[in-house]
Amino acid sequence: TSNKDPIDRILASVSAMYPDPKEQAIPMYQGLSSAMFKMRQAMAQLEAEQIDALMKDQFQRCEKLLGPALEAALAADPKNLAVLEIAATDASDRKDYAAFEKYVALIAGTGDLGLAATIQSRNLVLQDKLPEALAVLQDARKKGDENPIMLRQLGMLYERTGNIELALELIRESYDRRPNDVTTGRTFAELLQRSGERQKALQILQQLSRSNPEDTDLLLSWLELEGQIGDRSGAFALRKRLYKERPSLAKNSIELARMLLETPSDPNLMLDNKGAQKFTQQDLLNSSSPKIQQALATAAKANLDSGFEIVKFLQEAAPADTSLSLMHARALKKYGKVKDGEDAIRKDIAKLPADKSLELWIGLGVYLDEADQPEQARIAFDEARKQQNSENPVADVRISDYWFSIGQWQNARDVLEPVSKLKKRMLPTEWMRLSEICSRLRDYDAAEQYLAKASVEGTPKETLVTVELLRATNFQGRAELAIIKGEIAKSEADLAQAHSALNRATVMMPNSAQAWVSLSDFERRMYQRTHDPKYIVAADEAANRATDISMGYWPGIQNKQRVLLEQEKLLEAIVLVDKFLSIAPQNSEARQNLIGLYIRSNNIQRAVELAQQGANLNPRDSVWQTTIGSLNLQRKDFDKATEAFDAAFVIQPEINQMLDSVNQRIRGDKKDWQAVVKMIRANMKLVAGSPKAQTLLSVALVNSGQREAGLASLGTNYKLIHDGITAGSLNPDEWGMWYAGLGQCFDKKPEESEVFVTALVGKAGLDFWDCNGLSALYAAVGDSGTAKSIEWMERGVNVAKASTALDAKNLQAMGLLQIGNMYYKQKDFVKATLLFEQAVALVPDNPGALNNAAYLIANSGANLPRAVELARKCVELNPNVDDFQDTLGFALLKDGKPADALEPLQKAIVMTQKPGSMIHLAQAFIELKRFADAKGYLEKAKTKSPTEDQIAEIKALELKLN
Repeated sequence: TSNKDPIDRILASVSAMYPDPKEQAIPMYQGLSSAMFKMRQAMAQLEAEQIDALMKDQFQRCEKLLGPALEAALAADPKNLAVLEIAATDASDRKDYAAFEKYVALIAGTGDLGLAATIQSRNLVLQDKLPEALAVLQDARKKGDENPIMLRQLGMLYERTGNIELALELIRESYDRRPNDVTTGRTFAELLQRSGERQKALQILQQLSRSNPEDTDLLLSWLELEGQIGDRSGAFALRKRLYKERPSLAKNSIELARMLLETPSDPNLMLDNKGAQKFTQQDLLNSSSPKIQQALATAAKANLDSGFEIVKFLQEAAPADTSLSLMHARALKKYGKVKDGEDAIRKDIAKLPADKSLELWIGLGVYLDEADQPEQARIAFDEARKQQNSENPVADVRISDYWFSIGQWQNARDVLEPVSKLKKRMLPTEWMRLSEICSRLRDYDAAEQYLAKASVEGTPKETLVTVELLRATNFQGRAELAIIKGEIAKSEADLAQAHSALNRATVMMPNSAQAWVSLSDFERRMYQRTHDPKYIVAADEAANRATDISMGYWPGIQNKQRVLLEQEKLLEAIVLVDKFLSIAPQNSEARQNLIGLYIRSNNIQRAVELAQQGANLNPRDSVWQTTIGSLNLQRKDFDKATEAFDAAFVIQPEINQMLDSVNQRIRGDKKDWQAVVKMIRANMKLVAGSPKAQTLLSVALVNSGQREAGLASLGTNYKLIHDGITAGSLNPDEWGMWYAGLGQCFDKKPEESEVFVTALVGKAGLDFWDCNGLSALYAAVGDSGTAKSIEWMERGVNVAKASTALDAKNLQAMGLLQIGNMYYKQKDFVKATLLFEQAVALVPDNPGALNNAAYLIANSGANLPRAVELARKCVELNPNVDDFQDTLGFALLKDGKPADALEPLQKAIVMTQKPGSMIHLAQAFIELKRFADAKGYLEKAKTKSPTEDQIAEIKALELKLN
């Protein structure tokens, strides 16, 4: 039937399928119940004002029909279990517990005690009575009931309590009794995946799909897992066949398009008409031959065209679908130009009525921001805002979500905070999001105020658990600020509240891996603060609870790894992550993490093997070849490094990959400048948009015998960079590469570089960046150039001082810091300290200036409270830099506060494992008479390539220990 009213559609459909009125009763009730369930779900997602009159009318009409339909169904078959189960579930949803008990009793009266217990248990779960729900099922089982649905329900409840082993046992038993039951099979497969048994889960999904060929959702679940850990080509072939048969099945078609557009050159996706791979393993081994290269390129182009065709087809059916529009635009940008993608989205917008294009304008804003066009992005976002309802500013919520997703916390707050004042009713999730944003900005008081508004009556337990986790984060953040300010009592109180919130979360939902991970992380950090063994034991126990719940949950594995490393259990950490990677080989973060662990254990060979496996699994992802190149550089295998960087450039022919490949040719003793010239000239389209590549070409020309042409090119590049910075299209950082290149053209002759730059600039005069660049060139020749380097930097400071530009003070401070550093290296601490204090006075919120001044003052011992004050302010401004934390710890140590110094020094070590911080921490432990801890950190410092001065410090401290 074509009737748009869902109730009429059900009535007409049942009447058409069952001409005999006696046969209509049960399917009529089932159809109306299903419609009622869907309407309740839909209305629960909406705010009251969003539920229109038509929706209310349909709901009320269905409600009126449902009662008589149930009576008719029971009259037709009073012991029909399907009808009785639906009736009991409906009564539970309506909180009509008297009716619920009546239907459960009728089910029990049929003799199916297991089903009756299962339904009772579900009702108790809805009332948040988990222990009672468990007891009902346990009692039924003790009485000998082995109903498979009851076993499945009991297993699911055990999982919720965190007893994964028993959950697996029960759901496996339920599955064994009904291996073709889709719900049980999928539940079992999902639990197996979370537990790390992905191959077993794949086997179950394969079997279920064969037994239930009409179940599309099941088929897609199988294909998703098959593509990840099984036969990728086979899964892709099935997706293609499914698209051919049912192109409008959006879930499959979108995934197929994504695969084709993101990895068109993946050999697994290059199939012939019979669904077999076009290229053999031998073909791929010979892929450097022109013939195979051409065939691969042709196949990749065909895949790309197919991907675009699928997206075009899907967009015709859903012209307002932002995700499709963005997929199309991103692919156009990847294989063409940014403008191509922008034009495509604008065309999509033009096809829609103005009042229907809100989401697409947001999509355009996202695309333009991703393409480094922030101003154009904001214009697009403003267009979206014009179409939103002032009482329900949905565009602002979506835009804030985007800023949040990319870590632009202030932008996210600026957009969402006004919404909280405009909307009549904010959802708990929106209050939680605003709270998290404020927490990220370290405005913890505001974060806590917003979080309090998320805990309203009727809030689901899952949401309340998240509220507790966010609350713990807020209290930890406040404690960190209190520690930085030296307010120890306040920090202890906040940490206690954080601990309580985390414990509440694990009690409320003991099967939440996230809650256990958060608690474990808190205990581990407490151990870092205090070195009290009880905290690392608690951290380990909580970490184990998380991994017991799910071996497939990467944050849980990552947390357990950190706990192991805190205990110096590197090999156990490697085994743990290796096991996880064996069940989730496509997890790139885990693979990179494991590579890092092998580097830490000095097993570069195994690290290379892991990177190569990543390249085999994702042959069109250049990051793995880049990783292989970097690892081979570490072991001084320049030939293999060159080969890997070249492969990365072939896979992803973009500027960064080209620069890696080019730079590789000028590393080591043998610099192949001719090869650099050849490679850059072969890619002039890329080079045209990269000042760095243009500088490299100039330097390569000079060093390959074409000095005049190279210097002329360098001069042209100077003007391009200067004009680009003036226009705002380039960053001043570009000067670093240009002046480094200039230094290579006039090798260790900064006087000649000075003449060259002065001639280039002419009457315009040298600006701050010129002075900075020339200062760096003189500094590079060593002590003999220091005086001239200082002279040039002082000149730069004077140029900045005379400037009216907005960044003039920042440039002055930058120059003063650099001059101060040079005096520091000459051990003229008085002058250095004076210059750093001047920089702090100019830019009192510059962390670099604060850090340098604090360290020097602490080292001199002249004014230790001032050193601590500056260091605290520095860390308050930016707590995520290891050197800043180290300076604070060092200043506190020098000021006679070794206990307070422990935390910042521990944080510095966790961030980067530098020997200097380890030496400072050892000093603090010696002051605290914790000699074993001190000795341990001195031993660790020895393994981190300390400088000669640091080696001398270590020896002096060891003598003190002895």
